[in-house]
This record gives sequence, structure tokens and C-alpha cells, in this order.
Amino acid sequence: MILARCSITKGRYRIRRRIGRNDQEETRYESRVFDGRIIHSAQIERIHKEVLDFKRIEAISDPMRELIEDLWPELVTKLPPKRPHS
Repeated sequence: MILARCSITKGRYRIRRRIGRNDQEETRYESRVFDGRIIHSAQIERIHKEVLDFKRIEAISDPMRELIEDLWPELVTKLPPKRPHS
């Protein structure tokens, strides 16, 4: 028997499946426009994994900063301070 439950949170959703006695949970992301192109869940998952692997990020583009701030606010501490726009 397969049961699935889905919870949606700000651009991402978690799917919990119960197959027999085992629970499986996975996070999926909604496709979005990023830096003028569409990126899909798999690409966003790769970005998330890479950001998690970094201890600290020294330089970052504005679109990447927006993506991280939107989807993973708990990772903002890894980002360099915002530069004032001139």
C-alpha cells in the first residue's frame, strides 16, 4: 500500500511516502526563473547541495543570493555581506 502526503512551503514541497513499513521523504522544488532562464527541481537540488558543502561563500551573484535567501534562509549566514549598489 502506498500513501503519500505533501506539504508545501515557499517554492518547495515535501513528499512523504509510506510504502509498507518504510517512510521515504523527499524535497522537490517548483521550477522558477533564475537569471533569465528556467531552472527545474533537479538543478535547484544541486545548488542546495553545493551551498551546504561550502563552509563560507566568498563571492556570490545577486540572483544566486536571492535564490538562497528565498528558499534556504537558514543558509544566509554562509553568504558574504551585501554590497551597496552604486
